[in-house]
Amino acid sequence: QAQRAQVLEVRVGELEAQLRAAAAAADEEAIAADARLAQAADDATAQAKEASVAEAMAAARAHEHALTAALTAAEARAAAAEREREGAAKALLAAAEQVAGARAEAVQAGEVAGREARGG
Repeated sequence: QAQRAQVLEVRVGELEAQLRAAAAAADEEAIAADARLAQAADDATAQAKEASVAEAMAAARAHEHALTAALTAAEARAAAAEREREGAAKALLAAAEQVAGARAEAVQAGEVAGREARGG
């Protein structure tokens, strides 16, 4: 009977040791799981920040493209306006030349009329 009690005590001691080892292993696993969870949260936060930065950069690029397109359109309008101004200047010069020619013709006609009037 005493021997059987001693065997049971030894067995209980072994079971308690196994239980403590299992509890320690469970604690370690819980700590590791917490660390993995924290790392996953950090990774998710970093990815969210990267996505936010990428979105901001994409928006900035889109804005830059829009500004470039607007600048190109403005340059095209300015070039067209410059061509119109040059055309108007040429037309004005041609009109001035016509006026000068008409004046010269009028002066010549006046001189001819004057000579004829003087008998000549």
